[in-house]
Amino acid sequence: TQLPQLAIPLKGGIPSAKGHSGPGAISSGSSSGGVAQQSWCGMRQMEVLRQSVLACKLYDLVQVQLHSYGLMPALRDIEMPLVHVLARMESVGMGLDLHSLLVQRLPLRRWLAKLEARAYKHAGAQVVLTSAQQVSQLLYKQLKIPVPTIATKYKSGDYSVNKDDLEEIKNAHPVVPIIQEHRRISKQLSLLQGLVDQVCQVDA
Repeated sequence: TQLPQLAIPLKGGIPSAKGHSGPGAISSGSSSGGVAQQSWCGMRQMEVLRQSVLACKLYDLVQVQLHSYGLMPALRDIEMPLVHVLARMESVGMGLDLHSLLVQRLPLRRWLAKLEARAYKHAGAQVVLTSAQQVSQLLYKQLKIPVPTIATKYKSGDYSVNKDDLEEIKNAHPVVPIIQEHRRISKQLSLLQGLVDQVCQVDA
């Protein structure tokens, strides 16, 4: 259930992270060391303080809304305990098994190769499925699939083949679902490779 937007009057104003004057503003001082006080660390501390004050001011109003929608148990039993877990993960990190990550890459690459072979069989042409331009030309020019109503035409004359475009024409030709599946697996492989690279950098 989507909560309604709240019009929240904040008495005394909200502290400014930029040290602006006014109700509730935090003064950054006027000594000769003022430049140093505007350092990143100082600004970061003021921003954390500003967010803390804002959270306190919002608490009473948001609590009423949570009670009215029956969401307090979820906040108390799930969300708040999870905050400590996420904070600890952010502080100490989490372990990753590099060997397991490396092993998982091979099945994904084999799956992609099979999808590429199937695409060639159905399309009758060799196409790099990760190339939006080649996919666009294959679908709209070679296979004569009607261009989706939501597609964007580029200066090159090619039309877009993003997720929504392909979803609209997924039943127009057997190769379209193959392209969709290829993109999904490619995204998984890319994410996996990114984790491998990060682990290798840390180990190095």
